Amino acid sequence: MLPPHSLLANGYAKKFASVLYDVSQGAGSAMEQIENFAHQARTFSDTVVLAQNSLNRHCREYKDSPVLEYISRHQVLENIVSGPTRRRLHDATRRVKKSMRSRSPLIVLLRWMYQKSYITDLFPEMEHIKSSINLIVNTATFEVIMSQKMHASSRAEKKQLQAEIKRLKMVIDSQIRTIDRLEVQLMRLHGSHTNSNESTGFTKFTNRNHEALFDLGKSILHSGRVPGAPKHSTREKTRRQTYKPPPPAVDTPTGGPALDLPRQTIIRSNEDSWDEVTSGYVESTGGQKIRHVTAFVSNALERNLISIATMVELGLVMEEDEGSAIDWLKFEHGKQEIIIGHVILTWMCNDYETRLRPALMLRCEVTGNCQRGLVFGKPFLEEIRQNWSFQGKNEHQSFIETEELVPIHDEVEETKSNMTRMVDGHESE
Repeated sequence: MLPPHSLLANGYAKKFASVLYDVSQGAGSAMEQIENFAHQARTFSDTVVLAQNSLNRHCREYKDSPVLEYISRHQVLENIVSGPTRRRLHDATRRVKKSMRSRSPLIVLLRWMYQKSYITDLFPEMEHIKSSINLIVNTATFEVIMSQKMHASSRAEKKQLQAEIKRLKMVIDSQIRTIDRLEVQLMRLHGSHTNSNESTGFTKFTNRNHEALFDLGKSILHSGRVPGAPKHSTREKTRRQTYKPPPPAVDTPTGGPALDLPRQTIIRSNEDSWDEVTSGYVESTGGQKIRHVTAFVSNALERNLISIATMVELGLVMEEDEGSAIDWLKFEHGKQEIIIGHVILTWMCNDYETRLRPALMLRCEVTGNCQRGLVFGKPFLEEIRQNWSFQGKNEHQSFIETEELVPIHDEVEETKSNMTRMVDGHESE
């Protein structure tokens, strides 16, 4: 059975919905809007109940379930339902009951306008919890269908179960992407809060929850097993691996055609080649602000990369990739990161105000945990070669000459020197 406290988030959401329904009756022109929020809160509550029932039934019927053992070992469900959202739901319910009850529709409306942003901020958090729980339910369902397929007695039954597996993998892939987009939204939301403790608490909660749950989802997509599960026999492994033919300059594993996994592309990367840095200016999406930024450069990397945190910090908006293919970034030491989308980044050199060199429009792939926030690869160097007119030279060497590309340790020493000069200047004053 699942932990008894796993229904607490649902209980708070149900109370929150009831209070919103009550308040909406005296809210005048805001009644319909408040009712819509109440509907969303109630839907969240009902979804959590259904997911709880499904997981409890799975616990009873599949006591040795690898999926349930994994989420229990990593406390995935506890992290989801014990996060700060539950506390904020309770606080929002108390606020609404205390401050928005009045006989005057005008006063209720004014108080609603004052409280609205705090209340509406809860819904991306509830959606994040709902999507996370649904992902757990679907991975458990996948486990059941795979077991049924292995024991199916007829070819027709196996074919039907194979179609269900294919549809379920598409749903799991979609849910992983949804959770990632919600986390980007929540990082923006909580990054702007003045309450640093609340922001830090939520970040720790999402990071802890995201890592284990994300590994579970992508492992199901990639291998059909939970992370760390024993590998199948060579024959079974061959049957399980199906990938689309590799595009140019990309290495892709191959395998037999039996199990129709989502199409995948493996992009290999050696972090040891990220040994040079450059700096310039990045314009936010919409052009509201320009930030000075330092980026790593690798002439061995097939794509430009940016982390979610750096994307949010620079004010960029992620675009979802079209199609159902899944792209992975694979590092030399075996770690893998899914590419969840891309941004179009405007890069300007340090002397951009002279307009001697045009701004570059660069596509950067967004990853969840890229330790070096912004890394430029071959597409960046190619843009320089084409747009900054270095005739008769190797584009990488031309870039080093003009952009003062320096090894990382040199930049560290330069930063220390600059800080020393700043301190000395301050003391002399």
